[in-house]
Formats: sequence, C-alpha cells, structure tokens
Amino acid sequence: MRRRGIVLALALVACLMAAGCGGEMKAKTIIIEEEPGPAPSALPSLFEVDTIYPAMQQYAVYSIGWLDVDSVLAVNAGYKDISRFYRVDSPYDTLTELWETDDLLIPENVVISPDGRYAAYVKVGGAGGLSLKLVSLNGGEEKVLEVDQLEAKGAQLSWSSNSRYLCFMMREADNRELMIGVYDTEDGSLNKYALDGDASSFVTSLHIADDGESAVVVKPSASADRTAAVAVQPMRESTLEYGLLADDKFVSEYKHSIDSDGQVEWMHGDQIAFTGADGALYAYNRRNNVVSILLRDIDVFKLSKDRKYIAYMQQNSIYVAKLYGNNVLDKLTVYQGIIATGLDWSPDNELLLLSGVNRLDRKLSESQNYIIKFK
Repeated sequence: MRRRGIVLALALVACLMAAGCGGEMKAKTIIIEEEPGPAPSALPSLFEVDTIYPAMQQYAVYSIGWLDVDSVLAVNAGYKDISRFYRVDSPYDTLTELWETDDLLIPENVVISPDGRYAAYVKVGGAGGLSLKLVSLNGGEEKVLEVDQLEAKGAQLSWSSNSRYLCFMMREADNRELMIGVYDTEDGSLNKYALDGDASSFVTSLHIADDGESAVVVKPSASADRTAAVAVQPMRESTLEYGLLADDKFVSEYKHSIDSDGQVEWMHGDQIAFTGADGALYAYNRRNNVVSILLRDIDVFKLSKDRKYIAYMQQNSIYVAKLYGNNVLDKLTVYQGIIATGLDWSPDNELLLLSGVNRLDRKLSESQNYIIKFK
C-alpha cells in the first residue's frame, strides 16, 4: 500500500507537469501522510531513560540552552537592575556565575547559538534606544551591534542551525517598514531585507536557513489582528511564510496557517517542520512543494541538533522518537503531567532539557526545569 501511494503521488505530479506545458500553472501542494516503516538496522535502538534531574528548582532562573554536552546556561528570571548569567552543571542543583550586566532588556529573549559559542540579546542603550549584544561564552568578549530602529515587539532573536547567522526584526527609519536583519558572524556583515506590510504589522517568529538565503516568518493573520484589537484574549492563529532573501527583499513562496504559539524548525536547507493551527506537525519541502504530516495533536516540539531525533508534547506527555525521512519511529514516553514550554536536546543527544509547569498547579507562572538523561 505504501509503495502504491508513492507511485500514485509521482504519477499525479507528472500529470500536473504535463498539463502545465500548455499554459501557466499554479504550484500545487500535495499532502502525503507517511506511514510508519521499519527503521534501518544502522539506527540506534529505542531510547531508555536513565535519570531525571529536577534542575535549578530552588533558584528563580530562566534556562536558555546548552553550553556544551552536559551544562546549561541560565539567567535570573524577572526584570532586575542587574542580570546574572550562570553555568549549571550536573547534577544541575548548583549555579556558577559567569558574568553580570545592567543592560538586559528581556531575560526570556536571550538566545544561545546552537554551537554554544555565543549568547545574544537586546540591550538597553544605543542610538535608537536599543541595540544588540553578542557575548562570547568562551572568553567573555562582548560585541555590540548598533542597529537603527531595532524592533523589540514580537519576534525574538534567532540563530541559524549552523550558528553562522543571527537574525532579528527592525524597521526602516522613514516609513517604519518592517525589515529582516541578518548578521553574519563570519564576515561581520549586516544585511537588511524588506517585508511586505504596513507600519502596523509585526512578526511573531523569525527563522533563517544555514545558507542565509531563505527564511521563515510568522505573522498574525488578518482575523487575529482584528480580534486582538477588540479583545483581551490572545491571538490563536497566525500565518507562516517561507521565502527567499534576495535583492534586499523577503520574497514569499509558501504560506500555511499556524498557531500563534506554533514552532518552526529547519529539517535541512530546503525543508521546515512546523505545528499548524490544527495541531498537526507538518514538514514542508520547498524542492518539490510537498507537505507531509508527521504527527497530530501536538503542542511543543524540538528536533535534535543533528536532526535525527524529535522530542514533543502530546496530551500533557513528553515523547522522544527517531526521525527517518518523514517517519516518526520508536516513540517513547519520558515524562507525564507537565505542560511543556520548552524542550532542548544536548549536543550529543544524551540529555533533554524540559521546561514547563505542572498541569495541576494553579500557579502557572512558576516554571520548572528537568533534565532527562538517556542510557
């Protein structure tokens, strides 16, 4: 049945291509739900949990991400005059202060590069009132990027998967036009790309490919904008746009509805994974314009840095599984009873950082951290 489905899909694509020879044809998106298949023998065996560490429980800190294979970067939570950054080592119950600063705007918006070399955040100060700061996590050296009209509303900073590019939102000084800013850590260049939209529009999520030539932006949908203007309820639906960064513009090529809290990750240079407004986990491949449904009814997810594994929340349970093509295989429940707000794999895939709140706890603002160690 699986082989027949693939053959039919290829035949359909061939027919569409043939039909397009006679005139202009719009791109078609074919949704294919992959059926589970056997995992190759070369892949590791099923996960097995070794230890679950309650991490940083007695400290009011926010976990940022992995510094290396067994230590985490954290910052004191809340708005303080002085922000302190810490290294948290196994068994994750003590903090070692690395540095402190008085210019951090929002602690939750600090982002660490995937290779653990840099931390980046929006700092108070600069020509436009705000600027970007990069801190080397190896030697402590700091670099400030003076970015005119840095946009603090909506999307936080984000890194490419290979840690080369740091991207952020900004506005053109004269007409307040939204722009994507891309800083290249290798050559020190800063490029800007204009986004369609008026001065009132904004972006809630931003992601850039490893080659720096394509990006994904998430914007509130038109209906969500109207709802937000007349109600206190949060926006629940947005629009994902996948496009190219070319000629100083973002050129949108693909759109899909996405939950306002939905996540986006790069699977490889031409493929992204994201959670749709319907709760499904989709994979979109730009090369053949095909969308695959990987999972249904999920909330938070995170791919490992080598893209071999996935962690996700489904019905207040945390699962880990293998990724093979568009198949999710050998899933295992590793934690239950928590509403996850963040998941992060260690660089060697042997640890999983879990942040969230107890689903029975009424004090939803008190986030907890756990580190799950696999055998």
